[in-house]
Amino acid sequence: MDGFTETHSSHMTPHSHYSLDKSTLETLDVKSILIDPLEEDDHEDFELYDIIVQSENIDYYDIDIYTDEQRQTFVDMHNLYRANFTYPIPEGSNMKMIEYNKTLEWAASEYIKLCKYEHGFADSDNMTYGTGQNLYKGSSPLISRHLWMFYYELPDWNFENQTCREDPGGKHVECGHFTQMMWAHTQHIGCARRSHCWPRETYIYVNCHYHPGGNWKRSYYIDMFRYGKPCTGSEMADGNLCHKNLTVDKRMCQDYNLDCECVLNCKNCATPNYEKCRCDCKEGWDSTDCGQPCEDTYHWVYPKFPKVCEESLKHPDWYPNLGCNHTLFLLLKCRKTCGFCTPLNQSATADRHCCGGKRCDWYSVLNTKTCECEKDCPTFGCLYEKAKSLPLRRTWPYLSTCSRFKPMPFLLLSVLVMIVIWVEI
Repeated sequence: MDGFTETHSSHMTPHSHYSLDKSTLETLDVKSILIDPLEEDDHEDFELYDIIVQSENIDYYDIDIYTDEQRQTFVDMHNLYRANFTYPIPEGSNMKMIEYNKTLEWAASEYIKLCKYEHGFADSDNMTYGTGQNLYKGSSPLISRHLWMFYYELPDWNFENQTCREDPGGKHVECGHFTQMMWAHTQHIGCARRSHCWPRETYIYVNCHYHPGGNWKRSYYIDMFRYGKPCTGSEMADGNLCHKNLTVDKRMCQDYNLDCECVLNCKNCATPNYEKCRCDCKEGWDSTDCGQPCEDTYHWVYPKFPKVCEESLKHPDWYPNLGCNHTLFLLLKCRKTCGFCTPLNQSATADRHCCGGKRCDWYSVLNTKTCECEKDCPTFGCLYEKAKSLPLRRTWPYLSTCSRFKPMPFLLLSVLVMIVIWVEI
């Protein structure tokens, strides 16, 4: 089913929050503890009740034009869900705070003018590159209800296998609205709506565009979000600045008058650097908390092309989208070759090493007192016993098309470049 058509369902009653630890990772009726945001909640940190009251008070303006207050409701509700790490959602270390973008709103409005309840983009829209999309069709005019129906797909997502669950027939059910809403790398949203697409029906039609888009498919090897202590794995320019479990930068702290703090959880003998709000890693370690080995992982995605990182660095003119300055390329992990971490050099002085240069597998870190490797909690390998020493080399099922982007043209050229590299090797 494309998009989301709201169905009549039983009204949920509020439940208390659950904290996630290893003992709670057992079978549970997840829907029995989901919290409907239309009801009062005890999550005082985000003043959820105030957000909902505001949403209900302003949602009855001109039905096809969002006000600034309504746009802020989209932002507030998304950030509320993205920061709410309660059972069964593991904590996320790199979840970014969402901002509203009027260019994305324009793109969404251009498409919604066509009254097509299917995924796509208007011909006048040149913003389709890397853009995700969520659609809603229902009778409620409340923004909070629209977003709640997206979030309600949470029970259909398997946090251990990182796939949508399977129905009795073995097919993956739809959960792409939820995953797009919770996609860590998404930073901007813009939405539009219409109320008169279908004259014989009273449906509200809502189209939200996201950038960067989520729901990467198959072998791109990009997770919805990275499991770990909130804000300790930030990928923002200003290190591990944090606002209510979401990563931010200095501009956001200033523009929105946020109460920001520097959250450091340095690992493997790393030194806290509060000026940059990040950890200074010892040789052989990577990421803002120094909890990951300094390695290129592109070959995990394409094992037949083990030298892609090295060759693309030698030949940056072949195609610029494979260069070290390209965001996608960094997400696909050529960090060692691109110089974003310092590889281990055994001949270096001892002060540049941790525990004599000892290394651990993924999801494990060094105990600096015993120099033994131990589980890094609450990362994936700590929460789930099935985790191997390396991240899951999975093949993603195709998620709901409700949060997708058009095929990026450079991917086809990238494949051709890799074929050339392979032939030369």
